[in-house]
Formats: sequence, C-alpha cells, structure tokens
Amino acid sequence: IHVSGYFNDFHDSPAYKVNDYRYQQYALQFGQTFQPAENHTFMWGIDSRADCLDTSNADPSLLNQDYVNTAVFGLYAQDEWRFAPNWRLNLGARIDYEFYTGFQPSGRASLSYDLTDTSMLYAAVSRAFQTPPVGSRFLYTPFMEGLVYATSDQDIKPETLIAYELGYRATFFDKLQTNVNLYCHDYDDLAILKLMPGPPGLVRNNFQNGYPAWMYGVEMDARYDITKN
Repeated sequence: IHVSGYFNDFHDSPAYKVNDYRYQQYALQFGQTFQPAENHTFMWGIDSRADCLDTSNADPSLLNQDYVNTAVFGLYAQDEWRFAPNWRLNLGARIDYEFYTGFQPSGRASLSYDLTDTSMLYAAVSRAFQTPPVGSRFLYTPFMEGLVYATSDQDIKPETLIAYELGYRATFFDKLQTNVNLYCHDYDDLAILKLMPGPPGLVRNNFQNGYPAWMYGVEMDARYDITKN
C-alpha cells in the first residue's frame, strides 16, 4: 500500500505583464499492489488533483476571468496474468472525472510471449486522452496593442488517442538490452490555434478542437551495461 501527496506553487512574472500568473496544484494519491493468486499481480488506486490559476496581476488581461480552477478524480485497476508458462496478459483500465470535460475512460490491453528466457514478443492496444489545461479555456490575451487576440472555446474537448503497438525485446550477453517497437497512433479532436477575424481585435488566434490525425513509425533503443555498476 502506498499513499503520496504533493503541492506545487509556480509564479511567472515576466517583463511582458500580460503573461503574469500564479499556478498551484494539490494532489493526493492512494494505491495498492497484491497477488490474489500465484500467477496474478493486481494493482488498483485512487488519485485526485486540484488546479488553481490566478491571473489577477496580468495587465491588461491573460484570461477573461481572474481566477479559474478545476479538479480531477481518477480510479484505476490493472491485472497481470501469466496464464501459461510463456504467455502473459496485462489488462488495465481507469476512469477520470474532470469538472469541465466530465468522465473520460482510458485503458490498455497487452499480450506477450516469451521466446526464450531473455527475449519476448508483445502486442498492445490502448486508449489515452489529454484534457486541456483549465486556463486555456478562458484565453483573452491581447497582442500588438490589441490588434491581435488569443481566444479559446470554453467547451473544448479532450484530445484522444488510440494506440497500437507490436514489439520485440531481448537481452544479449547479459549486458545488451534491446527493444524494437512498431506503432500506429490514431488521434482525434487535436487542439489547434485557428486564425479567425475579430472581434476582439482585427484578428484572433482561437484555441479549439481541430482535426483527426494518424502517426506511425518504428522505435528502436539499446542499453549496454559497461560494468556491473
């Protein structure tokens, strides 16, 4: 069982006073790991975080409100099951609730096969999301003496990702660890800055959801232990 908490306090006061803000985070997390059976390792936990943003010192304005805040609550569980001598199934899921976006699910399922004692193949699919920072929902920032503004959609949705992976891991000579991973990422509701006519200003860059996108490629890495230390 583990419990952790943290507090973060950040104040940015640059020469450009429109960007003067103070940002604070408070978080508390609880988790537990146990083995319900010899071939099962189960983890679960609860975490929470509060974000507070103060832009009252920004001149003339950074947001259309001086104080904005939000909170996130999450519940997660993960089970790793070795259902055969060379096979492992890993299932993980979580649900998060954020004041502006509501509930968002995420999770990952992976299947791996041990080719030898030092090598394995695996495949996985997962869903993830990224919630826009609370301040980005209320942008009202002037530039060029008010000719240009940065604005935003208050109801902007989270960016989402469906990821597919196929990989190979192996250790050679007890010192060389290698990993090769093929991946394909399917994004939706990517956040963009869209140039639009004013008001406010003559033109404005609006922070909003844009378009879907795909990304695919291969990752390769290796680590060699020169000595035991």
